[in-house]
Amino acid sequence: MASDEAQLRAIDEEFKKATTDDQRNACAQRAAAVLARVEGDVFSSADEVRASLTKTLSRELVGTMTIATPALAATAIKAHLQSPPVVLDGDGRALEALCAKAEAIPQDATLARAAAACFKDEALATGDGRCADGAAFESRSALAQLLSLQTMAPFDAFCSTQGERPRLRDPFSGSVPPQIKYFRDVPPSGFQGQCLLLRTRQTRGLDACVAIVEKTLKANKGANRPAMLAWLARALALAKPLSEIKIQRDRAFHPRRCASPAFLLNTVSLILRLAAPLWTKGLASKVDWRYALRHERVSFKEEAPLFSGDGAATVDEEDSDDDEDAKMLRQALKMSMGQAAPLGFFPSDVEEFSFVTEVFFLAHRAISSCLLPLWSEMTEQIHLLYDLSGPRGQKLDEPSQRRINLHGDGWACALEDPRLLEDAGAFATFAVEWLLDQLKAPDARERASKLPAALVKDACDLWTHLARAGARTGNAQARMGAGATFDAMKASRAVLACCELMRSPLVESPIVQAKLVSFIKELIQPRRASPRKKARDMQGAVLDSERVRRELPQALAHLYCEVQAVVGMDVDAADSFDKFSIRQDLNRLLLIFWRYPLQEPRKALLAFFGKSDLGLAMLDTIIYCGEDALSCLAGGKSVEKDGKPPTSGRNKAFWGGQQRQCRGFLPIAEVTLELLGQFCCENEARKALLGSNVKRCAALVKLCRVGTKSGLDTVSVAAPDEWGFDAARLLERVGHVIEQARLVHGDDAWAAAVDDVLDGDRSSLEEASSTQSSLANTVAALKKRTVDDVIDARPLVQKAIGEPCSAQTYAQALAGEQLEIVDSLGDHVFAAKSSKAPNAKALQKELKKLQRDLPEPSVDGSVFVRFDEQRLDLCRCVITGPVDASKTGGIDTPYAYGFFTFDVWFPPTYPSVPPLVEIVTTGGGTYRFNPNLYADGKVCLSLLGTWKASDESEKWDPSTGSLRQILLSIQHQILVSEPYFNEPGRDVARGTSAGKKASAAHNKELRNATLRYAVADQLSSPPMGLEEVCEQHFGLVAPDLLKRTAQDLAAAEPAAHRALHRAAAALAERASQPPAKRRKSSESD
Repeated sequence: MASDEAQLRAIDEEFKKATTDDQRNACAQRAAAVLARVEGDVFSSADEVRASLTKTLSRELVGTMTIATPALAATAIKAHLQSPPVVLDGDGRALEALCAKAEAIPQDATLARAAAACFKDEALATGDGRCADGAAFESRSALAQLLSLQTMAPFDAFCSTQGERPRLRDPFSGSVPPQIKYFRDVPPSGFQGQCLLLRTRQTRGLDACVAIVEKTLKANKGANRPAMLAWLARALALAKPLSEIKIQRDRAFHPRRCASPAFLLNTVSLILRLAAPLWTKGLASKVDWRYALRHERVSFKEEAPLFSGDGAATVDEEDSDDDEDAKMLRQALKMSMGQAAPLGFFPSDVEEFSFVTEVFFLAHRAISSCLLPLWSEMTEQIHLLYDLSGPRGQKLDEPSQRRINLHGDGWACALEDPRLLEDAGAFATFAVEWLLDQLKAPDARERASKLPAALVKDACDLWTHLARAGARTGNAQARMGAGATFDAMKASRAVLACCELMRSPLVESPIVQAKLVSFIKELIQPRRASPRKKARDMQGAVLDSERVRRELPQALAHLYCEVQAVVGMDVDAADSFDKFSIRQDLNRLLLIFWRYPLQEPRKALLAFFGKSDLGLAMLDTIIYCGEDALSCLAGGKSVEKDGKPPTSGRNKAFWGGQQRQCRGFLPIAEVTLELLGQFCCENEARKALLGSNVKRCAALVKLCRVGTKSGLDTVSVAAPDEWGFDAARLLERVGHVIEQARLVHGDDAWAAAVDDVLDGDRSSLEEASSTQSSLANTVAALKKRTVDDVIDARPLVQKAIGEPCSAQTYAQALAGEQLEIVDSLGDHVFAAKSSKAPNAKALQKELKKLQRDLPEPSVDGSVFVRFDEQRLDLCRCVITGPVDASKTGGIDTPYAYGFFTFDVWFPPTYPSVPPLVEIVTTGGGTYRFNPNLYADGKVCLSLLGTWKASDESEKWDPSTGSLRQILLSIQHQILVSEPYFNEPGRDVARGTSAGKKASAAHNKELRNATLRYAVADQLSSPPMGLEEVCEQHFGLVAPDLLKRTAQDLAAAEPAAHRALHRAAAALAERASQPPAKRRKSSESD
């Protein structure tokens, strides 16, 4: 080192005597070469040695050297900032000295140039291999000493790992981090003062960083701006691993590839400070939405758009005729050329965006990739400390409680900093209001299809956090000694923005919908108070706004209907989406508004009811959740012995799973019933909500079986309270809605619909009415109605039974029918979906692939597809029920020969996202054919993003996904031999006596429903576009289908199974007709 120091001094003297720029540059390059070869020793790193040597040189030489050799700029800045370790407590002199040095950098031209060169070099280092991750970026950064000042203690001070198992450790043993000392001796009464002191000093360091960055951005006529923005972008890009680790608690022990929480949080604060003029000066009109189309600095390639329509598919569509070798080669080239993250610099031939635009999208990325994940990390770490400290609910010992308090105090002091919360909340509101302006532009559809949904999702998460932070601190002042960061005025402004988003047809993202509801719930729904502390919510303050009272109820009700079918669904996403959970939150919010003392919410809802499908959506929710809950109760009861739950083995696991599902579904059904019942107490609401579909309303009588002795015995589990089950309460709520439906539809129509559901067996409803008086009027209406003549189909079936159709005969008869384009598909489920700008190229390729790849017709299950000539984005598909036991696990499927219709819509962004698919064969929305085929039409399938995938291969792949793949998956994964076990939690009962019994009973019910809805209903009203296929199919399979039906009819008395006998008779009659007459009959139908 001595020789290096001597050489540098000699060069410095020569530099001072130089008379030309060339001479000075030569001296600078020689000095840089000396510093470059410096090595560290056992006491100091190479950077520390360089910094020490640099301090001995003249400032002019250092400045020239950093310009000639930018890689040494960091050395110059570190040499200038070199100081003893800085802490936030104590007398603060070390911090003040460091900040004074930092504040001198913008004032000194040489140091300012060095800082600019430093930022550029650090940004470039992330792309040339010198900085592989965020941790390396932080250690390299010249501002690390300032940006790493925070109160968050490292988690390994509280917990360590031995192998794979985490273990608690004493935070005061060994080397104690300064962050733990900040709060170690602070009593609860002094916490506020300590927080104020630490935040003030931390802000002092951040102010110095902001001054350096602002000077760099403005200096040299803005020439440094691209490098400075690239530095900020790269700091955020390298924080991505923080949000990528999705498994709960992984972040606590995952090897940290990103920067420290302190560095990331201060970077967020820095960027938000730079962005503050956006909302303080009203610069929304200067933010250019087209920035989202570029990916060099902040990339949105992998983020879901707000709206899936109108945009061209983002996937490079390959020629479907390419052979496999060509496809594999192309994929290999893509993988080899792929880059994990952009370098942060725009190409030289691309025009730069304005600073306002740049800082807007940087601020969004800072919140998305740093701030929100850090809040999650804090929560996960605290939960883990609780779990390791002892059983949940048990009082913690003093060391454990102290450990958790120390951890939480440090993180809360940092994350609940009032300036940070103020800036983050202001940006969230600004971003959403800016987005609403984009949705009003003439090209709003294009903008919505390019802008990320995360703009809204992250804003909702921020608002929710701010509301919770305010509730935790009473008036949002206790911890920070400052005014509220999210008061009633700000909350109302955010709520009104949410109302506009809920009503916008361009906001399709399911995750956004879920986040909007979650935020509104946080504000409006009353909090549970702890025994020691009164809960605080903002309901009263927010609802003081008349505009909120008028607009929010309608927006919530609109969203209730819209969560039925969403484009781009992915239940495996980091933010989960569940339609019924969202509707339950909406139920509770709508109840609050309906009961609100002032009349504006009620009037707003009454005005909305008449122009919506809210009633159908609520009925679907009740039927699905109520039936599932009762099924779970029956499953749990089936494995109990002597009134006690099983204590071991697979039965225990099955029982526990059924209980958890029941506790999830039953409250949703009951609260929806309560809400619908309250709505329908008003005549205007009753007509609007229940008058549109008598069959859906009548399906509610299925739930009345809990009012009969046999039905109640089936679901009478041990300790029903633990299941959330109260038969009397459920029957009362169902009975009330049934009575309201009778009033709407009148006795005659109502009795006919209920008779159809009961299949003529009125005894169960009569028994239930003896305990629930609200059912008495329905029973009386049934008694007035003349019962249809009983048909015994057994003789007709026996007469019509014939030889099964051979595979060859079936294939020949329906050859060429797999795919056609027809004039019209009539009343298509998705007819109301946008028909503008479908992806014609993708649809043409889809047609070509279907023509080539659809399987030949088979008596053991076929697929037929029809496209609408006027709208190729709509198609209708039929899957005939598989039969052959050898292909379905040894048991014939209960769907044998059924004609199951599915309506499909291809969004404009197909194949980037999968198509929307709904099953139409549901008995008018009253019957659920499979745990994955809902009565409301929903199809649960991993390919569609509506069911959880066990691995990536089961998810939609835009490069290989197709309609054929979806249809065959439904045929082979859903229409299976034992669909009872498709329900989550039931597979554990496979092979047990209870499982076998339940599956057999379920299959029998499904066979009857298949005959009724997938056979007889199709014969009487075949799906439009597939009439002739329907006729030919049943003409060929009727003999064998009748033979199978005869087995079930043998034990089904006609008086108790009227619908089954009517369906069998219709099939027998059609089978007895010759082919020519059969075709003519269908045409006349």
